[in-house]
Amino acid sequence: MWGVLLSVVGLVGVIGGAVAALVSRGAQTVDPVAEGVTPGSAQFDADAQEYEILLARRRRGGQDEVRADEVVCDAALADGSTVRIDGNADLSSAQIGNTESVGIFDAVEGTTTVTCVAEGDQQIRFVIDEPSDVTRIALWIVGISVVVLLGGIGLFLLGLLWKRPVRA
Repeated sequence: MWGVLLSVVGLVGVIGGAVAALVSRGAQTVDPVAEGVTPGSAQFDADAQEYEILLARRRRGGQDEVRADEVVCDAALADGSTVRIDGNADLSSAQIGNTESVGIFDAVEGTTTVTCVAEGDQQIRFVIDEPSDVTRIALWIVGISVVVLLGGIGLFLLGLLWKRPVRA
């Protein structure tokens, strides 16, 4: 009984978290702070906060072959410093729907220019936006729900296989 209940809760959590992450990431690509096409630049007035660079693949009409680990971006900050964001080095990159994270950088207040280049000078749209708390929370929910789902399946199987003494 508990195994089935935990499995259902885990499955609902996985589906709900995945849908929330997909919707949140989609919203980031619809109304970003800035956008550009590789090889190229995007300029925006930044606040002193984190920004995320996302690759935005086409929804229809073919699939872009560029992956985040093939993209390198340089962010020229308002204070004159430059930050390199290498999609191959970002350990927190996640592909959700038609988006994939290249990386996150900390900006200072003022005009910021982000220049991105893909291997082989391939073209793909990139967007810059504030990292979504909804996406982060949704991914945590998916991870925890997978653990709950697997625990529920384990309890269910344990209940099926557990030898109970037969009373005479």
